[in-house]
Amino acid sequence: MTDDKDDEIRELRTRLEAIEARPKTPPVKRPMSGCLTFIIVAILGVAGLYVIGSIAGAIDEVETATGSTDWTPPDGFTPYRTDNGSWVAVEWSRPTRAECRTGGWCIAMNVVAKDACPRSLYASIKLLGEGGDNIGWTNDSAQGVDAGERVRLVFSTYEAGAKSAAIAEMSCY
Repeated sequence: MTDDKDDEIRELRTRLEAIEARPKTPPVKRPMSGCLTFIIVAILGVAGLYVIGSIAGAIDEVETATGSTDWTPPDGFTPYRTDNGSWVAVEWSRPTRAECRTGGWCIAMNVVAKDACPRSLYASIKLLGEGGDNIGWTNDSAQGVDAGERVRLVFSTYEAGAKSAAIAEMSCY
């Protein structure tokens, strides 16, 4: 009985470490028109690179504590351990107009799985408001994902206050 409780505590600690290691997304603003859009996109791009660099440095420390992935994700992608223990690499991206047809707020994510996800690659994100408050969620999924295959997930919402997002749940089965 004690061994079962010890195993359960170890598993809960491992899951907590994985949750704390999840990367946060850089803030994304709604598109504007004209020259102002170009300036804002350029500024966000530079800020995004700074945030990604900071996250990448933190990921190195986390991997040392939780064990190496023995897998090198593509350049520009951040390694992420899914809820079921498999590894994927994530790259946040701005969606195209064709992808973001709702007229609301949306963000895209490129994902590469270390191992195949033949049944489902699933991700849900929490929507964060101006002050970082959790104001909702949205999700997307793909099926028949091969190992190393690039998958594009697009998350959209009509939630007017969404300013950024963070991974809430991700699985690969």
